[in-house]
Amino acid sequence: MTASIEAFLSKATRRSVVCDIDGTLAFTKEAAASAVNARWGLSVDAAKLRSYRMEDTLTRFEAQWLRSLFADPKFYINVAPDFHAIDALRQLRDDGVHVTIASDRPAVVKDVTVAWLNQWDVGYDAAVLDGPGSKAKALTPPAVLIDDDPATWLTIAKDGVDVFTPERSYTPPVWDNYPHVWVFTSWADVVETLTD
Repeated sequence: MTASIEAFLSKATRRSVVCDIDGTLAFTKEAAASAVNARWGLSVDAAKLRSYRMEDTLTRFEAQWLRSLFADPKFYINVAPDFHAIDALRQLRDDGVHVTIASDRPAVVKDVTVAWLNQWDVGYDAAVLDGPGSKAKALTPPAVLIDDDPATWLTIAKDGVDVFTPERSYTPPVWDNYPHVWVFTSWADVVETLTD
């Protein structure tokens, strides 16, 4: 257990978790793959992606179309929730953990994002949905960021901020060498780690 997790767990005040949405609470890559497949006649399998950014696996025109889709509030309305993740956040809050939802989605989709969180009864205490940079803005050490983006291992993880990453097909296989990073396979393990 890293020193920052120990500090996090022993903090007398309410502990803090910041949780991403896309790829963490929501199956956004699956929705995007379905949209790309329908629009371009492709057969992208989200479960087999080796790149976090699906755009990097597409032609320039397909990637441009996908980026415009990510800026359209209508895209996010029907993205399926991960009920295991939502239940884990609920358990953390019940145990006194302060949960902030933060997403680097474009600010233009804030209203539909809040509606989606409410529709699926995602429990949270605060939300930072101001566009790129929102996750970093939401973090006050000691804290844990739960996020599927491997880039956060280099940009966010540091003394006082641990990054917990759900294992995905694009998660780098070797993560032990990254300080303050833990790749998990079970949301129950996250709850156990943060509430023991």
